[in-house]
Amino acid sequence: MKFIFRVNAKQASGAGHAMRCLTLANEAISRGHEVIFTGIFSDFPWVIGLISNSQVKSIPVVSDNESANVISHLAPDWVVIDSYEISLDWYTEIASKFRTLCIVDRPTQIKVSTIYLDQNTDKWPYSSMQNNSAYLLGGQYLLVRDEFVLKRHPFSSDYLESGIPKILVVTGGSDLKGASLQFARLLSLCSIKAKITVITREEFHNSIKELSNTDMQFYPVVPTQDISSYYEKTDVALSLGGTTAWELATCGIPSMVGFAADNQIPVCEAVEKLEIGKSLGYVWSEDFVSGVNAEIVNNFVGDLEAVIRMKKSCTEQFDGQGKNRVLDFLEDYYSRVKVQSPE
Repeated sequence: MKFIFRVNAKQASGAGHAMRCLTLANEAISRGHEVIFTGIFSDFPWVIGLISNSQVKSIPVVSDNESANVISHLAPDWVVIDSYEISLDWYTEIASKFRTLCIVDRPTQIKVSTIYLDQNTDKWPYSSMQNNSAYLLGGQYLLVRDEFVLKRHPFSSDYLESGIPKILVVTGGSDLKGASLQFARLLSLCSIKAKITVITREEFHNSIKELSNTDMQFYPVVPTQDISSYYEKTDVALSLGGTTAWELATCGIPSMVGFAADNQIPVCEAVEKLEIGKSLGYVWSEDFVSGVNAEIVNNFVGDLEAVIRMKKSCTEQFDGQGKNRVLDFLEDYYSRVKVQSPE
């Protein structure tokens, strides 16, 4: 089969969309399918590097019309759409002509796609057919790279023996507004001893370093495509709700999560519901960097038995095989309804 992924990696929307699509794309290639990416990737050279290092073909575009022309010309068997930035008219037009997999992070009223994939719903896991569309919902279909499963590890001896955790602050590929700095400021209010790595843009590094004290050392680093190398040295994490939160869970890392956009709220709710972490609320609220949240962090880090239970829950609920289940579904659907495919 031929797959075209319509996806962006932009400062405004981050790199998470492209990363989960690349996860699915690489699995499709391993099964002998042809894969093409079309979208805007120029804001993240490291994403371009990952695409270039894979067998994914890339056709950069500058507009929705241009990407529609690419799709129409190449006539794929599946169009995978993972973007909040395309117009409803564009979406409806493409979905009326091609089989579409729409990857969403929030409820959608569009009922024209062939399949919807929502990793962040509280239905965990669930699949159904409604309005002639198939719905793949929940963590069973989570699109996470194999490396996060392979980097699972026990808690550090420092944490187990002395209660001093290695903490990671990671908010995704762009961190345009400095959510990582908010998390670091919150940690600086806490009464814990810790070594803290903060993955963020270089412009926030000096402000983060200044938060260090005798009990708490902050080590800011720039974003990298080899992010899992930091995960394997982490006991607990602070993160935004989204793809990163699920990567942490797949790696077996309990996390404290906040949200910077409405579509991240379901992830924060699910993290608590699945008992793999705690929610800290809206990162830009006046009371995010507060004594109340600092006490949540203190209790979280200090309750080793609870964190051990969360770690066990992470590894039991997230096996890293979501990409295989999604591809299995797409292949099966294609073979069963091939005669009904759009002209």
